[in-house]
Amino acid sequence: MTVRTPIVLIDGNHAPLSSGDTLSASLIQLSSDAGNKLEIGSDGGLSASMDAPSLPSLTIELGHTSQANGGLGIDMGTYYQLDFQYGVTVKNQFNYTLNGDGTINIPAGVYLVVGTFNLTSQDADTYDTPPQMIVSTGQRYAFPGIYQYAVRSYPSPKVGAAASPVGNVLGSVTMSGAMPLWSNDQALWLGFSKVLGSANGKPLHTQGFLSYLKIG
Repeated sequence: MTVRTPIVLIDGNHAPLSSGDTLSASLIQLSSDAGNKLEIGSDGGLSASMDAPSLPSLTIELGHTSQANGGLGIDMGTYYQLDFQYGVTVKNQFNYTLNGDGTINIPAGVYLVVGTFNLTSQDADTYDTPPQMIVSTGQRYAFPGIYQYAVRSYPSPKVGAAASPVGNVLGSVTMSGAMPLWSNDQALWLGFSKVLGSANGKPLHTQGFLSYLKIG
């Protein structure tokens, strides 16, 4: 295959590019359109400026002391619902609307839900091991929701029971899942099942964080 020498315009005349020479970036007309990523670098060459990743995200703390019932959340009978009024941090212009019942409305799109938190005893009691707690966040259907509209975590089958002192960590929950069907006209909730000790009826608490990342 023949290797052809590039031709450049020099003083109004076209001439071959000299061996070892380089084409100056100033000879290439750059578009002035908004969003153009090409620019002339300090050495005269062209470079592409890349924006840092900036996924909009919302993170809520589970176990925040401002939540109702000593950090548990709103008592819904068989489960606790987190109030998005407390312990929330947003990054990269994550837009949401807070509702009066502690739920939120978010823009329609594809979301990645990730988080990890411990299950702790705030009072001495006896609990199943592993703790039989369901954690779920979703729309359209009430807790624990259905898989089409909720990201959920179910416990492994219990193997026994154990007495727990105050402040003991009895287990942890790791959640991750993609949700492509959330809409902006349905309230988003987050909750976990009420797990009571068999000796004194004291509820297990959650301590950690859960994040919502808008990826599409």
